[in-house]
Amino acid sequence: MSITPEERSQSLLAAVAALYTRLQDRTLTDADIVDPATLVEPNHDAFLTQLLNDRAVFDKRFGTFKEPYDLFRVFGEGETVLDVGAHWGYSVLSMRHQGCRARIVSVEAMPFHIPPLETLKRLSGGSYDYVHVAASDVPDRLVFYVPVVNRRPVGGLSSTGAALTPDRARIVADRAADFPPVTEGAPDEVGLAVLEVAALPLDDIVQALGASVPQIGAIKMDIEGHEGAALKGARQLITSRKPILMVEGGGQPAVREAMREYGYIRAARVDGQLVPWNNHPKASDTFWYHPDTTETLRSRGLAP
Repeated sequence: MSITPEERSQSLLAAVAALYTRLQDRTLTDADIVDPATLVEPNHDAFLTQLLNDRAVFDKRFGTFKEPYDLFRVFGEGETVLDVGAHWGYSVLSMRHQGCRARIVSVEAMPFHIPPLETLKRLSGGSYDYVHVAASDVPDRLVFYVPVVNRRPVGGLSSTGAALTPDRARIVADRAADFPPVTEGAPDEVGLAVLEVAALPLDDIVQALGASVPQIGAIKMDIEGHEGAALKGARQLITSRKPILMVEGGGQPAVREAMREYGYIRAARVDGQLVPWNNHPKASDTFWYHPDTTETLRSRGLAP
């Protein structure tokens, strides 16, 4: 008996929520764990080439990313933007299509996202690079939990913690069509791949990049709940260069504590500019800037 797409979506939502409940309760079974060697990741080369070269195609597929990434339009040659948590590169493409001409360097932990980033590097003619490492507060090895549906990793939701918020579980369910059953008509398979990845503070990562990285003017950070630790590991970078930051989960106590310690102001985007915003974040991404840079922001059209 066939089921409707909505019924399948609801079934996936329930299965993913139950999986994370078992993870949080430490009651995972052997059947919940997926061997990383069995994961299926499609070849992104043709898709990335099309998205990079055709603005209309990108806008049709990722139009919702245009607005939050618009602030990166002001960064140009002689500057660098750090993309911490690159996934397969949609943030890089978003910055480029919004007019960013700075050198972009991604920091990405998940091994299955490195091939598409390598493709972006090849297509970008020297204006893009990446580092395969996790960003954290101290040198370490971090354990990541990666949700897997029908042997396809949902890499954007890989996290070091056991929590999967309802909106994140809904992302998996809403994208059910992207994860066809392994065998047509078979029930969906839901599980977790467990990966151990090397981690370094951003201060160490930037130091290792050395003179190849010009002035860092902005940092985008989206690493599924590990942002607080990564910000602590970027103390020298943030306090000395005072870049703009776009951080997912800016309402997290650890994020707010770190940015307050660094003397930063939380901001919202209003008509393409940064305006102080001390209330609950209006969106998942929050923006931060240092008051010492207000005049520079104003000269760039980023502050009223």
